[in-house]
Amino acid sequence: QACQVIGRDGSNIKTLRDETGSTIVLSSREYKNRILSITDQKKQVMKAVKRLSEILESEVNSYGASTRLVPISLTLVIPKNIGGLIVGQGGKNIKDLRVNSGAQIIFSAECLPNSDERTCKITGNNFSVVTAIELVVEKIIEAAIQESKGEFKGTPSSEIVPYDPSKDTGETKNEKDETIVNMAAAVLASTGALESANDYVPIEIDDQTQELRVPEEHVGAIIGKGGKRINEVRQTSGCRIKIER
Repeated sequence: QACQVIGRDGSNIKTLRDETGSTIVLSSREYKNRILSITDQKKQVMKAVKRLSEILESEVNSYGASTRLVPISLTLVIPKNIGGLIVGQGGKNIKDLRVNSGAQIIFSAECLPNSDERTCKITGNNFSVVTAIELVVEKIIEAAIQESKGEFKGTPSSEIVPYDPSKDTGETKNEKDETIVNMAAAVLASTGALESANDYVPIEIDDQTQELRVPEEHVGAIIGKGGKRINEVRQTSGCRIKIER
């Protein structure tokens, strides 16, 4: 997506800067993950986000003959101390964000390498993605206000280690853990409980319940040590998952 954002000879980035007056910086192409930083007042930041999403939607839908609108995805980098405020108890807040925006929102269970920041991937059409990002930004502002008043219960922002793409070594989680989590996510996707980014549909408000039978010998592997794996699946999918033993 970086090429789509930059445009030919940097034309898109220049347009974004000219139209919003915001400070917009894209990290070096040498890094595995490139970070686009937008610095300004909320109104101008959202103006830049809206224009950015319009550019991406136009780019991804400019090829092929499909009549179906191809969804776009934008991934935010969120300090872990704000994660709880966004997800909410039992995933209530993130479910509300999905319903109110119509976007698919996936919050990573683990922080980015060598940092205290997590990713929040938002997928949908232009309108739903921008709406979801604005709702997330409001949560971030809410946390900042709480911290300024001494009412914030999470880790102080001064102690949060920001993600630095230049220090990302490319290390991944244990392959066995990754396989199990992906298998669980695949089961959820196959039952319609979790939509993939390639088959995006607007979030439905009504809850659905799906019962899956898991062989006894595999239950422990799905739950993981201290419930780590099942909690990761819950946070990744946003679903309420209960295992009876």
